[in-house]
Amino acid sequence: MLFALGLGDEVVAVTHECDHPPTARSLPQLTRTVVPDGLSASQIDAEVKRVVGEGRALYELDEERLAAVAPDLIVTQAVDDVGRLGRAAGVPRAAAELRAELEGRLMAVEGAVAEAPRTRTLALEWLDPPFIAGHWVPEMIEAAGGLDVVGRPGQKSFETGWEGLQGLDPEIVVAMPCGFYVEQALNQAADHRVRVESLGARQIFAVDAASSFSRPGPRLVDGVELLAHLLHPDRVDAPGNVGFAELAARAPHAA
Repeated sequence: MLFALGLGDEVVAVTHECDHPPTARSLPQLTRTVVPDGLSASQIDAEVKRVVGEGRALYELDEERLAAVAPDLIVTQAVDDVGRLGRAAGVPRAAAELRAELEGRLMAVEGAVAEAPRTRTLALEWLDPPFIAGHWVPEMIEAAGGLDVVGRPGQKSFETGWEGLQGLDPEIVVAMPCGFYVEQALNQAADHRVRVESLGARQIFAVDAASSFSRPGPRLVDGVELLAHLLHPDRVDAPGNVGFAELAARAPHAA
């Protein structure tokens, strides 16, 4: 958000999750995850539950480095209002222009799909175990011309079982594991192909959740544009800056 507001040169440090634009990756990182590398999806889920169950945070703050960079303004994930951020950073006009540009893109998508039948959509924020994508994702699906078959706007993501997904009859399943990039998302979908295919969708997509779905910020609009293309490819072109992949149908067995 700060880079989008033209403040990139004033950003002195970031979190370990901040990877866009590429320049952000070269800045000092003030946080780190407590979840070890190399875990499977089910192991990550178990470790997160264990840490949270112990009342601990999933991230650690490098307080010495924070003190060393001596920021005038600290921006946290809770601040997802570009207008408020622009005022705090002293660039209210840039914030208003950015908001208008993003809203214009959303309106263009909504106009393109307005007359199209709603596509029944299931968004999975994790697959082992399955989590239904919540927060802002149901609204993204709606703006893209879809009908979320289970998620509701403003509702937190929640865990379910594969049996609980039967009978929802989605036309499209979108695998968007929280914080994962498209290749990792595709691997999760492939690992659970049989269960995902049993839901009856005609297409299964993996998307770059880390960039355009998991994190509140301007690139959520990229995610809406991508969803609109996946749900209504005849009405919306694929955005060129967002990763996605379709889980290819398995080849039929030879007779």
